[in-house]
Amino acid sequence: MNKSRQKTKRWKITLTVLIDIVAILSGVCVIYLNDYYCADTAASEALKSDDEVKVEWIDYNGIAFLPKEPESGLIFYPGGKVEFTAYAPLLRSLAEEGVLCVLLKMPCNLAVLDIDAAEGIQERFPEIGDWYIGGHSLGGSYGSRLCSRACGRI
Repeated sequence: MNKSRQKTKRWKITLTVLIDIVAILSGVCVIYLNDYYCADTAASEALKSDDEVKVEWIDYNGIAFLPKEPESGLIFYPGGKVEFTAYAPLLRSLAEEGVLCVLLKMPCNLAVLDIDAAEGIQERFPEIGDWYIGGHSLGGSYGSRLCSRACGRI
């Protein structure tokens, strides 16, 4: 075999190996992202509006739990690989106590993919003076990261 054929063969082998690696990593990523904790029936019930709490979507970015007379507001970042509506019962119970709650929806159920999801929420509800931010696990860390960045610490 001459040298040009050997080079061509090596390039073909290298390219085939790289394509295989990308395909395997893509498959692993798809499997990983599609394996998450799902909301239960209690969450579905908590997403229904009633006389105490109005539940509404916010621009495909999340769900607001609106009490009749809100005293303060909470923006909630869900945990990693947890369906965001799983937190609906918790936030609904806070709304029943007078806290306007905004439950953010994250791409692929990972807060790391949309750290700025809370931007614009406060402006949407100008009647709320005191705002809090929280979250569960990965969502909590990215919510606090957003707060730190807003305060100029990051």
